Amino acid sequence: MTVSNIKKTVNSLAEDSNKENFQNIVDETAEKNSIFIFITDYSGNVLYGVNEYRNLYDGSKNKEEKKYNLNSPHFSNSNATSSSMMGWEIGAVKKLLSSNAEKISQFVNSEAEYMGYSLGNGSSYIYGQKITNINLSGKIIEKGILYIHTSLDAGNMTTRILQVQLLWVSALSLILASIFSYFISHKFEKPVYNILKQAEKISKGKFPKEFEKGFCTELDELSDTLKEMAFSLEKLEKLRRELLAGISHDLRTPLTMIRGYSEMIREISWNDEERRNQDLTIIIHETDRLTALVNEILEYSSMQSVARNLTMDKADISSIVKNVLRIFETFYAGHGYIIKKTIEPDLWIRGNEKYIERVIQNFMDNAVNHTGNNRKIDIYLRKIENNIRFEVKDYGQGIKEEEIADIWDRYYTSRNMKNNISGLGLSIAREILTSHNAHFGVESDGTGSLFWFELESVD
Repeated sequence: MTVSNIKKTVNSLAEDSNKENFQNIVDETAEKNSIFIFITDYSGNVLYGVNEYRNLYDGSKNKEEKKYNLNSPHFSNSNATSSSMMGWEIGAVKKLLSSNAEKISQFVNSEAEYMGYSLGNGSSYIYGQKITNINLSGKIIEKGILYIHTSLDAGNMTTRILQVQLLWVSALSLILASIFSYFISHKFEKPVYNILKQAEKISKGKFPKEFEKGFCTELDELSDTLKEMAFSLEKLEKLRRELLAGISHDLRTPLTMIRGYSEMIREISWNDEERRNQDLTIIIHETDRLTALVNEILEYSSMQSVARNLTMDKADISSIVKNVLRIFETFYAGHGYIIKKTIEPDLWIRGNEKYIERVIQNFMDNAVNHTGNNRKIDIYLRKIENNIRFEVKDYGQGIKEEEIADIWDRYYTSRNMKNNISGLGLSIAREILTSHNAHFGVESDGTGSLFWFELESVD
């Protein structure tokens, strides 16, 4: 029986306490719920005990023998004091009242209407409530206390056990969590500190080669990311220095020549018309070369921000190649260049016509500057399965195998070009082709180099 049900039972009995059959109601309630009920006055004298009493505590099956009330031999002294009642030999009542006399006395003398507490190890519970107008065998008792004693049900006991277990589990969990937190913080402190120090080095332009690993997957991934970033930044810094060095060299050369020939005109050839014209021609040529260099640098700088957001339309690449070749043939035909071309008609791609034309021009410029003494250049445009492939082949010295991977880097080729112009053409081409999701590359042997790219064909 639960504690809440005990209280309801007592309240129900209190409402029926003045009825003539109250004793029967008490007996029936005790039998129905398998509980022990007894009534005392405020002095602790037992006024009535249920007829289920002996059945519950001494195992008797005789109902007449179970009848205990004021007329029972065990209660012959209706004026028994609390102390004398504490000497009962009947186990249950003795346990209830003798061990809790002080609590009962405090309850009687207080203004409280009820009391309740667990007994022993918590397996049983006693509940007392003050009631008035108690009808016992036709005699009305103005004031008394009705007690119920019962074993708590398994649910309540299980709850208490679980509460105790939960308390122990919580305490143990707290201890383990503290130990684990200390261990984890100690284990991660050093690796995280090392990563922070390495990140600081990167921010200062120093690029560590190795990053601490082996403590957890997430931090290993962070170390790998920092390592890749350091490698990329180091490479970027190297290219920046090479670019600045190359640009400085190529700017210095035409500027030096412009200044030198200007002084020659002023001091030597001013009055010599033929010599003066030759010097002025060189100045104009170097000025044009300087302008072309600056334009390529500016174009490359803008290309890095523009190339990723190009407008793509359906474009006739056959016509684009023919237009570029028409310009090259017009300009280079008189310089002994032989351009062999194989161009399939009506080939279409999806891309930006202006920038695809720029790639073709740069490939052609590269071939012109690197072809051999025979000045031969081959051009191919054809469809291969679902792609359109463009090729430019020169017959120069070719590219060393160890240098092929770097051929697309900024300013790499400037030192090997015939006309000593900027080496940004292939870098610009790479940016454009990358923005078009194109496949591209270079093949080289002892008979020259072949640059190519492929774009998806569209109908």
